[in-house]
Amino acid sequence: MNDDYVLLMLVCPARRRDDVVDALMACPAISGFTMSQCGGFSRDHNRLSLREQVQGFGNFERFEVVASPATIVDVKQQLAVTAGRDDFHYWIYPILEQGSLQAAAVPAEPD
Repeated sequence: MNDDYVLLMLVCPARRRDDVVDALMACPAISGFTMSQCGGFSRDHNRLSLREQVQGFGNFERFEVVASPATIVDVKQQLAVTAGRDDFHYWIYPILEQGSLQAAAVPAEPD
């Protein structure tokens, strides 16, 4: 188990994507992050645009940041400022293992 890192997963309205990207890029303690589009369902329809209410889900961006727990505290504080009056949801997961995968050089098959 790796107690040194956690995963912060953040979901925000798609229209706020660039603001979150700017906030995360301004955090010198993180080396990078992942983002992707996602759809979200909520019974609280008043937060969705009319188009989203018709389509049945909201358009969101999901961000994933791996860092130390202390760094994630700082990142969350910055993201709270960025969120302002919008509702950003987040989860924090422990990282059990991390690394990079790379294909090993495999010798060619003999003819």
